[in-house]
Amino acid sequence: MPAGAANDSTTLPLASSTELLSIHEGSVLFLIATFLSWITNQDDESFSGYEADSVIAFTAYLGVGLAVALLIAAQRSERRVQHRGLSVASMAAGIAAFGLAVSYLVDTPGAAERGSEWDSELGIYIALVGALI
Repeated sequence: MPAGAANDSTTLPLASSTELLSIHEGSVLFLIATFLSWITNQDDESFSGYEADSVIAFTAYLGVGLAVALLIAAQRSERRVQHRGLSVASMAAGIAAFGLAVSYLVDTPGAAERGSEWDSELGIYIALVGALI
């Protein structure tokens, strides 16, 4: 920092309300996808993301929690400065959610242990869209 320069954090870029809304939309979409069918076995038994793996539900709840925390932080901010750590953590949760959905799309984790082939269902694709938003 040059001599005499003030540390003015009010010049940092802020997330627009559209960006905050898209974070909320994505996390809610992933949460909805959690309760839709993610995988189907050879006997045509369908399992939601919630039934298939508790990590899917945890990821959805974490995303919603971070979205709410971002909203509260934006409303309570006195200088309208966004908390960088919270933004980065939210982005990391979105990347993790995307990776989780892709892993189920490529090959259902634990399919070898369960001893049968599993097919992808609609919930995975909705979760991918939610994670990308």
